[in-house]
Amino acid sequence: MKGRGPPESLVQQQREMQEYMRARETSGLPTFDLYCRGPNSPSWYPCGALGGDEQSKQLVESWMGGLLSDLAKGGLDRGVAGSVFNDKPALVARVLEQYPQLKKSRKDLSFGYKVSYAGLLEKRPQAKEITELTEDMLESPLDKVKSAFGFGK
Repeated sequence: MKGRGPPESLVQQQREMQEYMRARETSGLPTFDLYCRGPNSPSWYPCGALGGDEQSKQLVESWMGGLLSDLAKGGLDRGVAGSVFNDKPALVARVLEQYPQLKKSRKDLSFGYKVSYAGLLEKRPQAKEITELTEDMLESPLDKVKSAFGFGK
């Protein structure tokens, strides 16, 4: 019978997402779930995910309990911000395709992320909150010190 149930393309997309989620859970690597919102919206909309690598895994584990946890968190922020802001036009286009209600806010969209990694929430309960990304997160701590003292301009 035609016209009953979801379209085949949607069913296929759901299957692929389930496979991706299973693979993500068993990989042992962190995942960075991306979110966006308009300037006046209190709600974040899911807009994608970035897969982590061994380096991001080391940063997450350092953030979970290492001596330099603040530096590790800064490294995570810098890495995700670089991925988002270096390809922002393409990300914005995908977001507007998915959430047409945000078209009026195209130039004012905010982006954020959450880290998914086994054991992270037990060590860092604040990891359940979305970290809002800003362009200044692209600078390393050394770059920020140089800017503060007027070097490198």
